[in-house]
Amino acid sequence: MKNQPIKLFILSIIFILSFNEVNAQDKCKYSFDKEDPMTNERVRRNYIKGKPFFQFAFYRKADDFRFETLLKFNGTQEFIVPKGQEMNIKLGNGDVIIVLNADAATPNSYVSGPQVMTNYSMSYFATKEQMELMAKHGISVVATHLGNKTYTLEFKEKNLEKDKAKIACMLVD
Repeated sequence: MKNQPIKLFILSIIFILSFNEVNAQDKCKYSFDKEDPMTNERVRRNYIKGKPFFQFAFYRKADDFRFETLLKFNGTQEFIVPKGQEMNIKLGNGDVIIVLNADAATPNSYVSGPQVMTNYSMSYFATKEQMELMAKHGISVVATHLGNKTYTLEFKEKNLEKDKAKIACMLVD
């Protein structure tokens, strides 16, 4: 009989913790969340804040995880970002992970008002383990070599927790 209150207390704690975990999963919101009509697999994407010229998203289709970037240049650019090009991602804890470009990215030039702009869209393979590290520690800096320059972007500390939550949502089944 003396163990009854202890058992009830432990069961209450387990119930509360499991309810919080389910509740956290319900809070996940995605920029894109649809079913692929061909494969019936769920496809999700979440954008995180970068800069107007350097934008980022996380993508998941089944067990295919990606880190996506859109880089915008003033003027016409003609270089091609090769398949396998590295992007370095510095985590909030100081560790650096490397992701590789899934496909060659070609320039997409267009006229915007009085000027010509060029966009590059890259999709980098990420493992589930890399996504888990990004969700745990957040991203502080990304850097990649494109054309004849290295492009580096530091993420704002104030967005770290929000970005970590968006990345964590990509891991929810």
